[in-house]
Amino acid sequence: MGVAVAINDIEMTLLKGDAHMYWMEQVNAINSHSEKIKNAEDVEVQRNQFDFLSQAMIKSIRAFGTNDKTYYVQYCPMAKDNQGADWISTEAQIKNPYFGDKMMKCGSVKLELN
Repeated sequence: MGVAVAINDIEMTLLKGDAHMYWMEQVNAINSHSEKIKNAEDVEVQRNQFDFLSQAMIKSIRAFGTNDKTYYVQYCPMAKDNQGADWISTEAQIKNPYFGDKMMKCGSVKLELN
């Protein structure tokens, strides 16, 4: 509980107005989709939730930036029944989380965030 209170205190002091509201939307999405990944037993449900989680993280980094780190938005064209899906990585080398060992290097770097 102490960590959650500290995070809430930081959020309240660092972000105001629309920025605070946007952050709260994204952090709620991140927490919700993380919980659904954790509780799902079906890998397809986990993959779908991972896509939603990735989108919330990408939106957050685009809106608020990073602390001198570079993140890579990577893309798998075959995820989600060939609709494609993104994820975020700390390295440029592709390690596809949607298909793992089956297609570890499948994908491309779509965008650099720094």
